Amino acid sequence: MSRVMEIKKARRMILIITIIVSLIFGGSIVWGGYQYTWVKVTGTVTDSSSIEDFKTNRYRNTVYYSYTVDGHEYSGSYTDSNELSRQTYSKNSSIDVYYSPLLTNLSTIRPGQVLGMLVQWFCCVFPFLAIINGIMYLPKPKN
Repeated sequence: MSRVMEIKKARRMILIITIIVSLIFGGSIVWGGYQYTWVKVTGTVTDSSSIEDFKTNRYRNTVYYSYTVDGHEYSGSYTDSNELSRQTYSKNSSIDVYYSPLLTNLSTIRPGQVLGMLVQWFCCVFPFLAIINGIMYLPKPKN
């Protein structure tokens, strides 16, 4: 295969990777925004745990909960593995639960988190994609 053909093939692969990364992060941002339209109900904490990671001095906080929608009971859990402090919930205490109006079994206690995704996009992904696309348009080698 000639050098020109290799460069063309590499450019196509870079373009495909760029499109895939864009779709993944774009979908994450859209999903986070969609969660702001979820319905809020009061749920009940069924269990809670907090495990310390001694390597990072961070905590993995998990809460298990149940909630009722139209007479049907659902359960869910939420884990935040990068907390600076130990956070546990009292068993049988009330907690705000947000569920999808389309699929009532999908729920969370922290909806959205779009801001974090936007920061991630503009600080990490956007420069990466700009560099990769810049490489695609370097001057072509002469035969």
